[in-house]
Amino acid sequence: MANAVRIVHTADLHLGSPFGYFPERAEILRADQLRTFMNIIRLCLDMQSDLLLIAGDLFEQPHPPLSLVNEIRDLLASIPETRVFIAPGNHDPAEPDSLWQNTSWSKNVHVFTGGIESVDLPHLNTRVYGAAFQSTAAPEPLVRALLPVPHPDLINILLLHGEVITGNQGSAYNPISIQWLKTCGADYAALGHTHQGEPVQRLDGTGPWYAYSGCPSGRGFDELGQKGVLYGTLTQMEQTGAAVAANGSRFRILTKMAWHPVSGRQFLALPVNIGNCMDQEAIFQTILQTAQQNDSGWRDHLYKIILSGAVSDDLLPGSLFLLQRLQRELFFCKLVNRTTRAYDLRSLAKEQSLMGGFVRQILSDAEPDWDCLGVQQRQVLQIGLQAFEREVPYCEDD
Repeated sequence: MANAVRIVHTADLHLGSPFGYFPERAEILRADQLRTFMNIIRLCLDMQSDLLLIAGDLFEQPHPPLSLVNEIRDLLASIPETRVFIAPGNHDPAEPDSLWQNTSWSKNVHVFTGGIESVDLPHLNTRVYGAAFQSTAAPEPLVRALLPVPHPDLINILLLHGEVITGNQGSAYNPISIQWLKTCGADYAALGHTHQGEPVQRLDGTGPWYAYSGCPSGRGFDELGQKGVLYGTLTQMEQTGAAVAANGSRFRILTKMAWHPVSGRQFLALPVNIGNCMDQEAIFQTILQTAQQNDSGWRDHLYKIILSGAVSDDLLPGSLFLLQRLQRELFFCKLVNRTTRAYDLRSLAKEQSLMGGFVRQILSDAEPDWDCLGVQQRQVLQIGLQAFEREVPYCEDD
């Protein structure tokens, strides 16, 4: 006997974020968030998912705009064959007057609004447990004991927003002890809060499967690259004889979960070496050519452009004009200047000065050419030369 449940696992959409660091682009970025959520709904339709699990922080704040809430309500209602479960997080807690109590959700949606509770889905041979943040912090675990009566012959799914901890660690956001997770009785724990997604993993080889889906779209340069959700199946396989688990269950749970991209616009860190550029136009073109290597939609992303390389004084980048030109080509960009001054080592090595002596000492028998030097030599030379504010004549024989 085998029973498979198709799921989509997501969290931390933070719909309605203010995007305060990008005021001129904020409205577009909020619309992008909504499109990302539409992509998740489309994925549920395409894979005919049985469950959509949303592990907290669907919204950025406890009281988002009513128009946004209504849009999300209607989108969830558009997938009536998918049962949707939501466990509110620290950004959108189930406070007494929150949207979770004041919104009429469609029949396929269940929101956990208090302590641990469960919903049985007989047609899927599945039970879903969940609990909610009820304020913007939860320094104590939302679930203190083991799950109430996990059924040994069902697929037991746990939906929580919180932070997995080990040992004596603490957390202000629902500390989930790894030891508790091992023995809580769940077969799969769908978690939210950590924006960096993690692969599905199993505790000690015999404990529950668990995963953080990560955020499905970035909101700043601390959330780089393509973002997505987890989707796949939980399969219940019958066991007999010695294979029967210690808890008496006749089944073991197999997972086949994959990561699926759902975001469009991305936040990207773009390293660009401009050491070979001879003028400002070359710098501009080099940046654009490097950006084009990402994908066909390269103009639509947000870039933190990190400039490196040794350049002459008259080419030091960072001018307002360069930034303005780039902003006409890219959706958003900012420049981080990590270039260094291009010193003429051959000339410096011939100087009878303190700086010249320093260069000769570091070069030793090496050629006075940056390209011929090792990484450590280049670093020492750059730091040392930058420390010289002016030349100091000296006598080498002293």
